[in-house]
Amino acid sequence: MGIRYFCLTILSLLAVVLAAVALNEPLRLEFRGWMESRTRTVLAQAVGDLNGAGELVTVLKVKSLDTVALEIYRNDSENRPIRFKERVILDGSRDAAMKWKTDWTQLLLMDVDGEPGQEIIAPTYDLDYLPRMNIFKLDGQKGILQAIAPDSLKL
Repeated sequence: MGIRYFCLTILSLLAVVLAAVALNEPLRLEFRGWMESRTRTVLAQAVGDLNGAGELVTVLKVKSLDTVALEIYRNDSENRPIRFKERVILDGSRDAAMKWKTDWTQLLLMDVDGEPGQEIIAPTYDLDYLPRMNIFKLDGQKGILQAIAPDSLKL
């Protein structure tokens, strides 16, 4: 009987800890970063103004075990990334590059819609090696990145 109650107590404590991590967003992000830290590789980095107000951010394209993601960091006055803002998992699990003008790049910040602020362009391949063009725009009202379908752009 003693071992049974011990196991139930351990499982109950584990359930409480996992629930606390799941419900607390900063703790959940910290836990996720800790779990992925051994496999996270930075593929590309770009600095730009996503909202058109002069607030520079650093955008990282990172690869973990089975995903490619964008991580957005707010920059300080000396243009160093200081605060994590957002992480977006890209459509496609393999990194890709694209040719822009004369150079190849894995990540590009540029204005594609003529509105204030730059958009993030990050190419990937899916599991069948079909290319995916991930384009994101910062939603000024919500303060989050939103995917833009390439067919909705007026180029």
